[in-house]
Amino acid sequence: MQGTLAIQAITRNGIAVARVIVRGNVGDENRAKLDNLGMTPVIDISNCREKIVTNNEDVITLRNALIEQGIVPDNRKTKEI
Repeated sequence: MQGTLAIQAITRNGIAVARVIVRGNVGDENRAKLDNLGMTPVIDISNCREKIVTNNEDVITLRNALIEQGIVPDNRKTKEI
């Protein structure tokens, strides 16, 4: 099972950060992978995990890891070479 990836720009403590979110029932195996990537459950939303990152490089690294491990589908319009 694959989840849905969302990335939101938010402000935390006056600093612009990105909230990387994976939604959906991804199964036990992928849940363990999300734990290893540092993604934590959202308390008030079932089947939702998030990680707050502070720079673009971390967003790209996390996104690529989620895609490579098969947790979320690769829906990018253009593929990196």
